[in-house]
Amino acid sequence: MVGYGNPLRKDDAVGLWVARRLSQEGVESIPAWPLTPELITRIAAADLVIFVDADARSGPIRWRRIQPKPTTAALSHGTSPGELLAWARALFGWAPEAWLVTIPGEDFSFGEGLSQHTKRRAERLVRRIRKMFAEG
Repeated sequence: MVGYGNPLRKDDAVGLWVARRLSQEGVESIPAWPLTPELITRIAAADLVIFVDADARSGPIRWRRIQPKPTTAALSHGTSPGELLAWARALFGWAPEAWLVTIPGEDFSFGEGLSQHTKRRAERLVRRIRKMFAEG
C-alpha cells in the first residue's frame, strides 16, 4: 500500500496517514510524498498495490483500477501511480494489479492534521484494507 499527499495541506495528507496507520498494524505500506522512482522496485515485487490519496471532490471513497500509463517524460519526482506501474513493467517485466483509492477531503488549507470527517473516512478505509490483507 502506498499512501501519498502533501503533509502540509491538512486533508491532502490522508494517504500518508492511512499508510502510517496500516504500517503500525503490520500491513506493508509506504508513506510517500512525492511519488518517486525509488518506489518502482517495491512495486515490481508486489502482487497488489493500493495507492491512497486525497480527493478534492465530495462524495464517497472511490476505488479505481489503474493500469500502467506509459510516458515519454523522464523519471522525476512527482510521478503518477500509472507511470510507476509502467516503469515497473518496463524495468522488471511485471506490473502488479493496482488500485487508486481516493478519500474526499474537506480542508486543504496550509497546516497539519486531518479534519474529523476525513479522519473518520480514513479509519473506515484502514479497516477495509486490513481486512483485505488478512483474508489474503
